[in-house]
Amino acid sequence: MYQSSARSEVHCGIYYAVCSFHFRYRKVVVRRTMSSAYDTVQKGSLKLKGPENGGIKKKKKKKKEKRRMLEQITSKEATSEEGVERSKKPDMRTPAQRKFAQVQERRQMERVLNKAALTHKQRVESFNAHLDRLTEHYDIPKVSWTKPA
Repeated sequence: MYQSSARSEVHCGIYYAVCSFHFRYRKVVVRRTMSSAYDTVQKGSLKLKGPENGGIKKKKKKKKEKRRMLEQITSKEATSEEGVERSKKPDMRTPAQRKFAQVQERRQMERVLNKAALTHKQRVESFNAHLDRLTEHYDIPKVSWTKPA
């Protein structure tokens, strides 16, 4: 069917619709048959959108943006060569905060090394041993309709 805007009229099986592109009435004949549910089916191949088919077009970058990017890159290179030492920020933490961070890093490294030292089989065995040590308070008792408890 023809897509129409807000105004449309049906008169004696002829459908008058406003074409939204040209803003004028178009005459479309409406067939009223038993298979009217299938009249709206489009026949033929699908039209794929893409730059080669003229559908979606990429925006063209402007020359000003390229100039700005080049200027930024060159300025970053110049500052990085000059200020290698400037890239380190001064440590504004207290001695206690520094010591705390060192201890945290050391403990994390110990944890990682302990985990890496165990094989999968050893981890499974230790997990099973842990489960055996747990109380059976949360175990589900067996329920049977044939054998009363």
